[in-house]
Amino acid sequence: MIQLTIPLVAVLSASGGTILGCIIRQPEINNLKGQLRALQKDNSEIKKLMIQQQDALQKLIAEQAKVKLFQIPKKKKIDDRIRGVIWEGYLYKEYVDLLCKAVHSGGNDCFSEEEKQTFELATRQVEGKTLTKEEYDVLRDYICFKYKKEIYKKRDVGILEYVKHVHV
Repeated sequence: MIQLTIPLVAVLSASGGTILGCIIRQPEINNLKGQLRALQKDNSEIKKLMIQQQDALQKLIAEQAKVKLFQIPKKKKIDDRIRGVIWEGYLYKEYVDLLCKAVHSGGNDCFSEEEKQTFELATRQVEGKTLTKEEYDVLRDYICFKYKKEIYKKRDVGILEYVKHVHV
């Protein structure tokens, strides 16, 4: 009888701990799902930021097309601005990817330390909060490292279309 009781107690306490853990984490998961749903609505603030980013990119590309071949310094300056706007698109993409990962895994415990820091900083950036220079540099370095090739080749992520295809 005692041999049967010990495994039964272990199983019940393990499953009870899992259920309790899920209950405690549920508000965090609901908050993350809410952020993801807000991204998909046309009236969300981040959607407005994404639209502004796409508009700025289109204007810069049009401006670049008007620059003459011999205007190399001006062309370089516009190229750098285009890459900056594209970087911003990849920042939004990474934020959405990490948000989805957190929602589907039940929180940000599955993140590496670098991803946790990026998610926190990107969330603050998206919410319009000011980042220190050091925080901004960390965010910039992470995005530039991860999407170096895409940014260098000036490949736009098409963030608005990307967000439409995200599943909550």
